[in-house]
Amino acid sequence: MSSSVASVETPKVTPPSMEVKESPVPVDTYTVMIPWAETWVDEERVIRELDEAGFGNIEKVDLVARTEGKREHLKIFVHISSINSEYKTHLDGGSEIKVFYNGNYFWKVRKSTYVHRVEGKSRVELC
Repeated sequence: MSSSVASVETPKVTPPSMEVKESPVPVDTYTVMIPWAETWVDEERVIRELDEAGFGNIEKVDLVARTEGKREHLKIFVHISSINSEYKTHLDGGSEIKVFYNGNYFWKVRKSTYVHRVEGKSRVELC
């Protein structure tokens, strides 16, 4: 009677990464957010429309696909290195700016309230 022992491979466990992921927000920029844009809108269109509206020097545009709600859409974050001071004051006061981009169609532009959260942050504090 021969006994055969089946070998069971132990899965490798990778510890949670302690590496801090960088914020997607460029340093020294003012970030605005467009909460709803059609899925066909691209970075070039956003830059062109906000340039024409006189927002300032656009450093970066992040297009975020959203699937909740009635239909798919984009949430857009625009990082501006030098913003129009009148617009900044208006947005800092909690108001929105409508940017008309196609006849009567417009985007609502708001100050972004995004706060970068570090994933894998240690839950231990040395006292």
